[in-house]
Amino acid sequence: AVCDHHIDAWQQRIHPEDSERFSRNLAECLDGRRAKFEVTARFRDNGERYLWILCRGMVIQNSRGEATRLVGTTADITERMRSEKALQQSERLYLDSGN
Repeated sequence: AVCDHHIDAWQQRIHPEDSERFSRNLAECLDGRRAKFEVTARFRDNGERYLWILCRGMVIQNSRGEATRLVGTTADITERMRSEKALQQSERLYLDSGN
């Protein structure tokens, strides 16, 4: 396993530049302002390397409407993000060359 399943362990691994957006989206889902959680962020693996991840989930509530569990999926989208960045750089070079 990449890490503990507790949300605090996850939040500690989110890249500092993505942390506030990740936490805000999560809070909005947990307090009922948002039906589903979806965020793309950089996530530190067990070493010091950051991977791009796509997290999607939803909150399970008890009979009182309190959040009791967050369920969902996490996908490693690092290669997709690298490809998108390379394509953007290539397009910029092409446009800058006068074509």
